[in-house]
Amino acid sequence: MAIDYKNEYFQPTDYDLEQIIKELMLWFSEKKSLLDHITLLDNFTFTVVKVNTSHKKILAVGNFNSINIDNRRIESSNSEFYKKIDKYAELIEYTRMPSIISQNLDPDNGMDTDNVYSFLYGKSVYNNIINSEYTDHISGLFYDNINAKKYLSGVMLKHHKAYTFFYNYSKENKLNIANRYFFEKFKYK
Repeated sequence: MAIDYKNEYFQPTDYDLEQIIKELMLWFSEKKSLLDHITLLDNFTFTVVKVNTSHKKILAVGNFNSINIDNRRIESSNSEFYKKIDKYAELIEYTRMPSIISQNLDPDNGMDTDNVYSFLYGKSVYNNIINSEYTDHISGLFYDNINAKKYLSGVMLKHHKAYTFFYNYSKENKLNIANRYFFEKFKYK
């Protein structure tokens, strides 16, 4: 069964899930054929895309969790990353202590570790001439922001229940060898 939406970006609380389930169960109480469909609550269209009578379950396929991912949340000069770097730059300069930004990524906001990697290290670029992909370091926060390059030792993310560390490879990084070794087990792979 395929799921499609009339209005793809919606608030789940605006719809009665119990009502959707009840109407779907009623609809499935009768035998269905390929491409049979039903639209519920003027937004959700369920379509039979394959029939296999040997199975006793229904498999739903579709864009379940469509999120409008906007990388400007972290890439904007008004993002929390930039604000924290600028806020603590003077203190880090004075104390010469390492600085790590810790961030809990909400799974519902659509951001993941790959987005943060691109933001910190630069976007991947594909070169057709040499048939290879490389990272454009010019656009990465660790490379194009003077305060990040000088004062930010790394970024620690919590995403779902996993932790990922992004090391700043600048020669000005203030993490000592013991710290580097500790964070190695969380390093982005």
